[in-house]
Amino acid sequence: MHEYSIAEGIADSILPAAFDNGATRVSVVRLRIGEMSDIVRDALDFAWGVVCEERGDVLAGCRLEVESVSPHFVCMDCGNEYDADRLHPRCPSCGSGKTLLTKGRELEIASFDIETETDDEPDAPDDEPDDSGEDPGGAHGPRGRAPRPRPEPGASSQAN
Repeated sequence: MHEYSIAEGIADSILPAAFDNGATRVSVVRLRIGEMSDIVRDALDFAWGVVCEERGDVLAGCRLEVESVSPHFVCMDCGNEYDADRLHPRCPSCGSGKTLLTKGRELEIASFDIETETDDEPDAPDDEPDDSGEDPGGAHGPRGRAPRPRPEPGASSQAN
């Protein structure tokens, strides 16, 4: 079942970014999957559950949300663009079978949600001013924090 490898690849792709942004948990991953990608959704859901168990607390209970992408074709004879199912790709305008699939084989990570240690802290009541000096929603996002800086390649982590 190739869905297990896909689930591992999803985890391998999101975890570095999640950790770079202080994640203690990933709660949901949103995917776009083309109807012609030959991915079996039930098998992917099962494989994702196994990968989440193997990866530990950071993925515990993480959900997959999937947007299905319908097949979209272009007729190579008349140039017509149209949606069709996988069993009927012929051009509805001219009847040609010379078609090019332009959408419908996607497997994309659209987004994912994380929780951080500060998500557990209560927010200041709305009637009290925020004296933290942080930007509550500007250039650094809704919590006023910039992402953690990445170390420079080859930089030593030891202090001299």
